[in-house]
Amino acid sequence: MQKKHLLLITGGNHHDFTGGGKIISDVLKQSGYDVTITEDRHALAGLPGSDYAGIVVYTQGGHLTPDEEKGLLEFVKSGHGFTGIHCANDSWKENAGYMEMLGSSFKTHGPQAEVEIESVDANHIVSRHFHPFRLYTELYQLNGDPSGFHTLLHTNWQGKMEPVAYVKPYGKGKVFYYSLGHSPADFNHPEWRKTFVRGVRWSTGLEEKPKWMRGLAV
Repeated sequence: MQKKHLLLITGGNHHDFTGGGKIISDVLKQSGYDVTITEDRHALAGLPGSDYAGIVVYTQGGHLTPDEEKGLLEFVKSGHGFTGIHCANDSWKENAGYMEMLGSSFKTHGPQAEVEIESVDANHIVSRHFHPFRLYTELYQLNGDPSGFHTLLHTNWQGKMEPVAYVKPYGKGKVFYYSLGHSPADFNHPEWRKTFVRGVRWSTGLEEKPKWMRGLAV
């Protein structure tokens, strides 16, 4: 079976997108994917009809042109995968179609702190056999209607259970959002990596490991 090809879009403010993007790309490659990484948003316009199985977005701020937004939404809606990391929901907030697809937007965050990540759904491919873990990170609090997505992981933040990872359909496509990912320290945590790769696999239709992924840890 041929490896699946992913587009990884990075770039923006307030985060180490160069270092973080390289780690994310390496994690995906180690998990058996082919990865093209770019900061060029215009790559989104060419997604329909491409050979990409899915897109991973690790960006902050900015906006999309009508052609870029249309290309992205048509791509996902037609049956491809979308994975958003951390500040993906603080990106392109003026693009209403993108925000509707994603399902949440950045509300605020407090100071970095240690949080404990727990599973909500022990049966989903992404969160089954999940081991709760602690992470010192910048926790996003989200705007959005929780009934519009299916929460997989959450954490107790100041007495409120805050979604950390969720999934939702978009047309024939699948959306996975993971709010953790502020710094390379997040990306280097083994449980972050496991959950992230499972989310990408789920979004691109790989519920079980194909031959090219056998022997891998995730």
